[in-house]
Amino acid sequence: MFAAVQLGRGEARAGALALVCALGVAACALAAERLAERPNVLLLTIDCLRADRLGCYGYQRPTSPGLDLLARQGVLFEDCVGQSGWTSPGLVSVLTGLYPEVTGIRGRQSVPPAGLPALPRLFRMAGYDVPNLSYLTSLQNYWNLGYEPPREELMRPEEDRHVVDFLERPHGKPFFAWYHYRFLHLPYDPPEPWRSQFLRVKPGPSVALDAVRREVLLARGAVTFTPAERQTVDDLYDANVRRMDAYLSSIFAALDRTGLTSSTVVAVTADHGEELFERGFVGHASTSFAGTLHREILHLPLLVRAPGRLPAGRRIAGLCGQIDLAPTLLALAGVETAPGLFQGVSLLPMVRGEVADAHPVYFSSTTHAGYQTPDSEQLAGWDAATTRRWRLLARAPGGEAQLYDRASDPGETAPVKRPAERRQLEEMLARHHAVCRSLAATFAATGPAAPVMTSGPAPRIAKPDRAVLDFDSTGGRIEVRLEAAGSGPLVAEYEIGTGTYRTVGTMPLAGETSQFGPFSRELWRTLALWNPWRFRVARKSARPQWGPWREFRVEP
Repeated sequence: MFAAVQLGRGEARAGALALVCALGVAACALAAERLAERPNVLLLTIDCLRADRLGCYGYQRPTSPGLDLLARQGVLFEDCVGQSGWTSPGLVSVLTGLYPEVTGIRGRQSVPPAGLPALPRLFRMAGYDVPNLSYLTSLQNYWNLGYEPPREELMRPEEDRHVVDFLERPHGKPFFAWYHYRFLHLPYDPPEPWRSQFLRVKPGPSVALDAVRREVLLARGAVTFTPAERQTVDDLYDANVRRMDAYLSSIFAALDRTGLTSSTVVAVTADHGEELFERGFVGHASTSFAGTLHREILHLPLLVRAPGRLPAGRRIAGLCGQIDLAPTLLALAGVETAPGLFQGVSLLPMVRGEVADAHPVYFSSTTHAGYQTPDSEQLAGWDAATTRRWRLLARAPGGEAQLYDRASDPGETAPVKRPAERRQLEEMLARHHAVCRSLAATFAATGPAAPVMTSGPAPRIAKPDRAVLDFDSTGGRIEVRLEAAGSGPLVAEYEIGTGTYRTVGTMPLAGETSQFGPFSRELWRTLALWNPWRFRVARKSARPQWGPWREFRVEP
């Protein structure tokens, strides 16, 4: 029954989306004279945040007083399913309402196709102010989403003040603002006072704990943990959640202080969850090099507060997903879009009790190593199909599948043999991939034509022009500037890091000048783990002529 419903919706939505994309228009109507009546929209996403580590989702430790209050003031969705096991595809699905198979985000070099129905673009078309606040928008995974280059006066490396500073500025019209926090990501090294609040036992010398507190990447099996060390890892993660909650609480206080609370829709969610020894290790695809799609990765928090538009204290038990957030936020803002523009749907009918689930089934996918996945391995990984009762996990492409009963085995520890249900979900997963391939091809066909390349010498790298880049002199930014670039698409080849951090590949460049950051001081310190940085540039072609290598180091 649920197969027919879901696939019927999916195919109808695919047809409507194809029509919209062919026209090159994301229909978005909002009368200018009514703009002042529209609410602001503030979207806050958090790296590696598990729903089950928040008090409002039943956790017993006091990790989230700020988010618990937000839940009491708005709507909490109890069963929100993530669409990926690592950051970029999950966040792009949040911003576009489309599955990763459509947005095309498979690895670090992936660039979304032009014209996606992304929140920044649609809100700007509706007359909203759309500030570029996030360092992520400089990475190619987040190009083509409608963001303009960042305004210098809005860019700060101090993450705890970044959104607060923006809120305290004067606002002449409604805004859509998005910011992504990464404080829960490895390494787990919370500062005081949060560390002392949550460490139950003072740890002694430990190779495993030193790695957890120091490393951004920790390959599965690189270290082993004793039971006591596992408890300490849990404590460190909880302390980071409490730290994150304190930053979010400062944002909520700023909304109160500036009088913006009643006129601002606030949504909080995550890009993906985090394994904390459910499968014997810690992390997620991009850190452990062994991605999975079990509950600890896919069960995401989703809280939405909209005074006067949503009831307070409502808990919604039905199934929903990351792809539903974009259409929901647009609906709350009164921004009308073309029917079928998204693969997700507005969650407002669920809030009103008109439907039990937003969709009867949701799909998820991940590569094995997320952002660290080599270009040659981007088709391998895991796919998942999730209903209220079942979760199917299948090795991609076309590998063996296992079925889990979410009702009797919420931790997904033992696959079950239910041939009919398994076969039905496998068929739905295959149909899902077919629909997504069709949509992805439509976006690719309607994108801008590639610029004509010109001959000439290989581009030269003018910046970075120093062998060492430090935080204070750069302001937390890495600027790349080329000379003699000419016209045509540009590509960079990079070789960075050693050992576990060794990363090689190619990536497109936005033009003769590209800026990455500003990064917070904390994040800047993690960049040093990838030293040395080495890259060269060419015009994109079948046989690129590369310029000379440029090497530098990042130092705190």
